[in-house]
Amino acid sequence: MSEKVAMNDTAQTATEIATSIESAVRKDDNPSYGNALAEVDKFRLTHSADETQKLVGAITKKLEEDKMLPRVSLFEAKRDFDRIDVSGDGNLKVRELNAFKGQRDVNDLQQKFVEQVASNFDGISKHNTEWSTESGITAQDLEAGIKSAAEREQREAALTNLFKKNESGVSLYDKLKDADGNIPPNAIGKLQELDKQNAKVLGLSDQDRASLELLNANKSVNQKVNYFADDMKKEDLKKLCQDNAIDFDKLVPAESERNKAALQNLFQKNANGQSLYERLKDNDGNIPAETVKKLSELDQQLPAASGLSDKDRATLKALGTEDVSKDLLNQKCKDSGLDLSTLMAEPAQVEKKSPEQ
Repeated sequence: MSEKVAMNDTAQTATEIATSIESAVRKDDNPSYGNALAEVDKFRLTHSADETQKLVGAITKKLEEDKMLPRVSLFEAKRDFDRIDVSGDGNLKVRELNAFKGQRDVNDLQQKFVEQVASNFDGISKHNTEWSTESGITAQDLEAGIKSAAEREQREAALTNLFKKNESGVSLYDKLKDADGNIPPNAIGKLQELDKQNAKVLGLSDQDRASLELLNANKSVNQKVNYFADDMKKEDLKKLCQDNAIDFDKLVPAESERNKAALQNLFQKNANGQSLYERLKDNDGNIPAETVKKLSELDQQLPAASGLSDKDRATLKALGTEDVSKDLLNQKCKDSGLDLSTLMAEPAQVEKKSPEQ
């Protein structure tokens, strides 16, 4: 087996083990967690010590990337609490954690997890023993840490989902926000009420509902104007994202720039002096979803015949799968800092290449 193939094999095995560990921890499933650890032992039997260390490093890296390493480490300490607590006083000490790492039946991956707990000892430990001033980590500390990590994961998932586009190219944030990116008063409550009245038509997912609940719990309250207002300013949402390791500026402005580029391209004249908008619009200036769909299908079957550029394809994707009325198109332009009348009156011309170019 070549070195490259061996590395790929190790990476795949690491991903599979890390995924199994994450699933077991989320379900609080001790047997499945034990089975995942056993895969590391199986690997060690057929591979060198160096290869095993690379596997453990890859698993740890995957857990770090998924922001699960702290939670998994706490789970390991909880699972083997009685074995680690050799004094039997209900408090794990740093020396007991270090001693546990040295036991023969504790594999390299478990050692990494225990090291993580020891390195964060002061942050995890909340109690002292009744008979000693020496602090320690109790079972309650571990439970609280695991619960806190799970709640943080749920918040991150709910916030990430807020900006996720559906099949029509619209995010939950798009449905809620105004032109300035703020969530207006009662917008959250109205959407929740509509969901209760006609869930099938509105089409919110369980994750969408979780996102709304998170916003509801963190909404801004302007007591001077309306104590019961549920508006959320853009800056408040940005801070909420920042507090939960979500880069708001990376998600929102990037999407805004893509939408702006798509709208500008919509009115860009091609070499024949025709814009994509002119190819798509009906007599009233609306863009029917069926027309967008047919042009996309033609492009997939006969790219040369469609005459679409990569920018045109990105624009079609940005238009989504629903009809775009002229009023909605006007609003989209406003949201992107563009003026529809100006774009329609003076669409940008493409630079025609000379024969020499």
